Amino acid sequence: MAGNGGGLVDGDWPLMGGRFAPVDYWQGALWATLAHGRAAAQFNHRMIAYALLASGVVLLIAGARRPPGPKILYRLAIAAVALLFMQAGLGVATLRAGDPLWLALAHQANAALLLCLAVALAWRARRV
Repeated sequence: MAGNGGGLVDGDWPLMGGRFAPVDYWQGALWATLAHGRAAAQFNHRMIAYALLASGVVLLIAGARRPPGPKILYRLAIAAVALLFMQAGLGVATLRAGDPLWLALAHQANAALLLCLAVALAWRARRV
């Protein structure tokens, strides 16, 4: 998103230009759309974010329904989902505010923290 200025396209949310999918999504060819289409990049970014949010909620529900296990595992899951929701909030705020640098950097820094926490969670879960 940051590399192609995709955050500056369709600054409304949850719709894009008043529609679910942006009018200018398709750029004439698959590679042109996926690699160079700013509207496509933002739309795909949003869809992945929604899928990750849903996965985070499922993770918490599944963790709450399992028999008691290591508390660290559940705490890592809660922290990861909290950062996931913070990431979504930062993304929407960055978009709505017109992509100010400080907010975009906060969104990227939170993404790095979330990745580290997700790796720690996966590593710890593998050893249970």
